[in-house]
Amino acid sequence: MKKIIMTLILSSSLFSNDPGLFAKVVNVSTNDTLNVRVLPNYKAEKVAEIPYDWYVGVEKCKKIDHSTWCRVYPLLQQWSEHFGAKNKGWVNARYLQFENSGFVTIEGKKNNCYYALKCQKGTCLVIVGMKDDPQTDKVIDFETQWIERSKLRGESGFGAASNEMDGYCTTGNWLKQYLQENSGPVQQLKHAGSEYVVHQLLEAMESQNLLQQIAVLIHPVQGLTLSDMVHFGDKNDHHFTKASYLEEMHSSRKLFWGHTYGKGDAIDKTLQEYMNALHRERKAVTKIVSLKDLKSFSKKGHSDLKAYEVYWIDENSEVKEYSYLGLVVILEAYHGQWYIVGLLRDRWTI
Repeated sequence: MKKIIMTLILSSSLFSNDPGLFAKVVNVSTNDTLNVRVLPNYKAEKVAEIPYDWYVGVEKCKKIDHSTWCRVYPLLQQWSEHFGAKNKGWVNARYLQFENSGFVTIEGKKNNCYYALKCQKGTCLVIVGMKDDPQTDKVIDFETQWIERSKLRGESGFGAASNEMDGYCTTGNWLKQYLQENSGPVQQLKHAGSEYVVHQLLEAMESQNLLQQIAVLIHPVQGLTLSDMVHFGDKNDHHFTKASYLEEMHSSRKLFWGHTYGKGDAIDKTLQEYMNALHRERKAVTKIVSLKDLKSFSKKGHSDLKAYEVYWIDENSEVKEYSYLGLVVILEAYHGQWYIVGLLRDRWTI
C-alpha cells in the first residue's frame, strides 16, 4: 500500500463556509440542554433537546440575518433521552464547537470504516484504506483521498461499519495514535503534490540506493541542476539530463564544483560524494518552509516552479542563525506530477 503522510487536525474549529462534519454542544449549562427546532428560527417548533457536551453530526449550515444555524442529527447508537434516531433539526451555531475528525460514510459507497482527518475549501481528507499489524492490531499504514464535503456524512463507529461487520469500527484511536507519533516537520508534509516530493527526497536520502532513488524524482524533460554553492547560477553548477545523471552516478570521475568561500579551496567531488554530503537524518529536521526566493535558480525555460528549504538547526547553539544546514529543493510540474529540477545545500559558509 502506498505510504501517505499528512498533518492530523484533531482540534475543533470555529464555523466557516465549511461546517464541521461533527459538533459538540457548548455554551449551555452542564445541567441544561440545547433546543432543536424544525426550522432555523428561535420561534419554530422544538423537536428535540441535546444535552451539554453531546456530539452530533452536522448536515449543513446557513447564515440567517446575523446568526448562523446548522441542521444536525444524532450519531447512530449515540442517542440521548430527547435526541434519538428520528430526531433531526436546526440549532444555532453559537452553541456548537465544530470538528472534522471522525468516522464517516461516503455517498455511493458501502460503509467501510472510512475516517475523516480534516476538511478545507469544501473537501475532506479521508482514510479509505488501512493496513494493521496482525500481531498487535495497530495501524501501520493507510491510504487517503480528498472527497467533497457534500458527499460525506459524519457517523459513529456503529454507523460507519459495513453490513458485513459484526460490531463497530474500532480503528479511530489507533489512527490518532499513529498520526500523533508521526507528527514531526517531515510527517506534516501534504499527502500529495509538490510537498510530498520533498518527503520522498528525504526518504531517498536515507536509502542505501540513494542515487537510484533520487533518479526517479528527476524531471524527465528539464533534468536536474546541482550546485555546491549557497545559490544557483554559478558557472560551476552541474546540469544533468535524466540519462546523463544515470550514467554519471556509476562513474568515479571527480567533478569541479567551484571554490570554498573562505579559503578558496577547489571543490572536487563525484556525483556520489555530492549526494552523500546532502544527507541528514529525517527525524532531526527542524522545519520545512516554502521559499519565495528561488536562490537565483533561473526561471528561463521553466514554468510553475516551487521551492522549499529543509532545515537542520542546532537548537543548543548560542548562534543558531549560523549553526544550521539547509537543503534547497526546486520543483517543477510536468503532466500533473511534480519533479525535482534543482538541489543545493544551504549553510552559513563553505
